[in-house]
Amino acid sequence: MLDVPNMAEGYAYYAIGGRSVSENNKILAYAVDTVSRREYTLYFKNLETGEILSDKIENTTGGITWANDNQTVFMSKRPSNTSCISNFKHRLGTDTSDDELVYEETDETFSCWISKQSHVNT
Repeated sequence: MLDVPNMAEGYAYYAIGGRSVSENNKILAYAVDTVSRREYTLYFKNLETGEILSDKIENTTGGITWANDNQTVFMSKRPSNTSCISNFKHRLGTDTSDDELVYEETDETFSCWISKQSHVNT
């Protein structure tokens, strides 16, 4: 899926963070840190064609969760020099300036993250 040694060429530091495959198994979302500060950029790869999509989301915490529509991801961002976390929603193909704030934790004694829970009707 990812040729990390090849992707890391030219970088003094290169780490893959979170990874998540869309519900239809067609798109891989993955996080990359190239500065060793746990500041990740999210990238998206079409698993059928191998194409890296144009969407690129900078300054994230590295976690990614897909919505069921295969076009929307949720991610967390941390503003510089703070431990506050903001959770955003991004739709593929749209500008990151249009990302919707879903939740923001401003009390630095707490943290938050995005995850997806399976729900089974009984």
